[in-house]
Parts: sequence; C-alpha cells; structure tokens
Amino acid sequence: MKKTAINLCILNCIVIGLYFTVLLNLKTGISNKIMYSTPDSITYLSVAHWLESGIETENTEYRPILYPLLILISSKVSGVYGIWFLQFLFWLFTVNLTFQSVYNLTENYFCGYVSTILIASNFSLIALTLHALTEVATAFLLSVLIFFISNNYKKYRELFFIHGILAVLVLLTILKPVFLIPLLVALFIILPLGYIKNYIVDPIKILILFFILLPFFTQLAIMKVKYNSFSVSKIGEKTFTNYLFARGLGKIEKINRTKSIKKANSFSGKEKLNYLIANKKIYFLTYFSNLKNNIKSYPTFLSYPKGFVHVPFRNYMIYVNTIYYYIHMMFILPIIYLLYLFFKKNDYDNLIVLLIMAGLSYYYILATGVSFWQGDRLVLPSIAIWVCLYLFTIFSLIKIFNPLKIK
Repeated sequence: MKKTAINLCILNCIVIGLYFTVLLNLKTGISNKIMYSTPDSITYLSVAHWLESGIETENTEYRPILYPLLILISSKVSGVYGIWFLQFLFWLFTVNLTFQSVYNLTENYFCGYVSTILIASNFSLIALTLHALTEVATAFLLSVLIFFISNNYKKYRELFFIHGILAVLVLLTILKPVFLIPLLVALFIILPLGYIKNYIVDPIKILILFFILLPFFTQLAIMKVKYNSFSVSKIGEKTFTNYLFARGLGKIEKINRTKSIKKANSFSGKEKLNYLIANKKIYFLTYFSNLKNNIKSYPTFLSYPKGFVHVPFRNYMIYVNTIYYYIHMMFILPIIYLLYLFFKKNDYDNLIVLLIMAGLSYYYILATGVSFWQGDRLVLPSIAIWVCLYLFTIFSLIKIFNPLKIK
C-alpha cells in the first residue's frame, strides 16, 4: 500500500506537470468564449439555465440533466474557472483510477505506468477540459466503473457487484444517453438471471435498487412531462437521422447534405427501416467508413476555434489517433482467444472482468459509427476502458504462456 501511494504521488507530479505544460502552450486558455465556443456546449448551457431559472429550451429534449447540472454547480462556485477545475479533476481522477485499475488487475506497476502514459499523453483529452462538453466527464465515470469492477470482480456473485455497476451506468446514461443500452442489458437481463434470488432472500434490497435508479427515473419523468416521451433523450434518434441515415440517403440519391437532412427528417420510423433494408450494402459501407474515420479522426479541439490551432500538438495527435486505430484492430483476436482460454479453464473471475471491459469498449466505439465530422471526441472517452482492457489482455496472455517473464 505504501509503495502504491509513493508511485501515485510521483506519477501525479509528472502528469500534473504535463497537463499544465500542454495547457500553457495551447492558445485557447480558460474563458467563457472558449468554454462555450461549440454549438453543443451552448445546448448544455441552455439546459443549465432551465434547471436554474426555468427558462424554457427545446434542448431539454436532447440533453439529459447531469452535465448541465455539473456546469451549473461548478460555475456558481467560481464561474468558468469552476467548470475548468471540475473537468481538470475529472481528468486527473481518470488518470489515477486507470492506474489503480490496471494495478488491481495485474498487480504489476509497469502496466500501471503504461496506462498512465497512454492517457496523460492524449492531448485531445487535455484540450477538452477547456470546453463545456461531456467527454471528460464520460471518461471519468468510465474510469470509476472500471475501477469498481477491478476492485470487486472476484465478488461478482454478490448483489453489491451488480448494484455498483448499475449505479455508474445510471449516471453515464443521464450524462450520455448512448449508455442506455448497457444499462438496460444489466437491468433486465443480467440482474434477473444472476441475482433475482438475492432479492427473494432479502426483499429490502429492492429499495436500494430503487434509489440507485432514481436519477434515471427523474430523467424519464422530465421527458414524459415535457414531451410525452418515455425515453431518456431523443438525441440518438436525431443523430441517426441527421448523420448516418442522411449521409446514406445523400449518396444513394446524389443530393447535397442540406437536402439529404431535410428529406431524411421527412421519413417515418418504418420508412427509415425499409429504406435501410433496401439499401443495406451502402449503409453498411457508410457505417464502417464513419467508424474508421472516427477512430483515426482529426484532433478537432487542438485546432478549435478557428485561429487557435496548435500545429505541433495537432500533428502529434493525428499520428497518435492513427496508431490507436491499428491497436484496436490488433487486439480483436487476442481478446477473443483470451475469452476462450478463461472459459476453457473455468476462470470465471477473469472471464467476467474481460467480458465487461471488452463489451463496453467495443460497444462504445461501434456506437460512434452512427455519427461523423465530430473529430476524435466521439471515441475519446473509451480510452478509460480500452487502456485497461488491452493491458490486462497482454498481461494475462504472458502469464498463461510464459509466467516466468512477469515474476
């Protein structure tokens, strides 16, 4: 424990130094002009104003309440510096929790150091701490989730384990609605199949589950009251229609983006489905083109807003994002093989943790294929999962086939 504390102290001095070195070299700086320079950040701010003063905005239909609440509270404490400091803490905790998660899974300090280097050296994530966008908060909550799992995966049969996962997934869902599907899988498939007996033995635990889900129910209630919609948000439907569906439609009918978006929004849900099926090859290719471009994407926030580009940092991250793409491709087969080995050896503890990390990582990355033109921010938060996943995979395979090398 003492050795871990010393290592963390040294690492924190290094990564904080790196953070401020990057920050001081960026042209953007900390200001309201930069913090709310993107159209998305303005939508979060408008929801924050609704939470504070009841000022009506249509953006409540697309933006769940957690992130607007965070920027409202932090800005009340210290204006734009409060928002920046909160996001700096999210970044710093992401680095620390990832280090500890990797160490929990491998009991190897070298692997922990590598995880720290991988996250701290991503300058796009540092740049995003200056913008009122959800990516840094999402990376933080994912690192909390992976830390919880890495600290408790040997207790996966206990109700505490699934409750902890659900608690973080609820927060992720009301921060970024893309996590609704993992939440529903955990709630309606994994929970009933693996833990229903626990509620029969101790019914009071249902009350704990209710309180865990209360923020989720609150978001559902807002959508039901304001829009008569039983959903967390309509951002997923809007993104699908205006991006993937509209892009495919534009290619098929040879019309520009403005016309394709307008026509895409004239389709009913059933008409969209039929159109997708009728043109499945084009949509399949479009989706994978989007996915590849998102992973190898341009580091937007090292070049944004116009006139604030940092050329060396931008070029560095273009190179790094390309490396990420090949790393993702390279690890698919080793992860599948390791899942097979754990299953064959009845090593269910490690099988569970690998399944959760791989499932979440690939789900999140694959979900980004619906959108495009957003730069590397789309896939960026997944770094909090895949760093742990890939290091755990490498360590486990070495441990299985050449255990002497890790002693």
